[in-house]
Amino acid sequence: MADPAAPTDTEIDLPVVPATRTERDLLGELEVPADAYWGVHTARAVANFQVTGTPIGHHAALVSALAVVKQASAAANHELGLLDDERYEAIVSTCREIRGEPSTASSSST
Repeated sequence: MADPAAPTDTEIDLPVVPATRTERDLLGELEVPADAYWGVHTARAVANFQVTGTPIGHHAALVSALAVVKQASAAANHELGLLDDERYEAIVSTCREIRGEPSTASSSST
């Protein structure tokens, strides 16, 4: 006879993934979505500076320019030994993807 205390197929305990995570800055703590790639500073900016209501994605040239700056910053920090290879390559690959270029991190040109 089956153990009545044992979980059935519908009662299996799955890990609970929190919907938010706590981020901290000089102003205190703030909950942000757990799966967000951004943190407390972006959350505060979105909450406090809804100026136009137009998402940044509607300005493709600006997004592309920000990717150029991000990639150049990653290259400088990588060259100085402040950014490891794995993170550097991920940043370069993502920046190139944003700009519609092949994502090969071996070249540090922007």
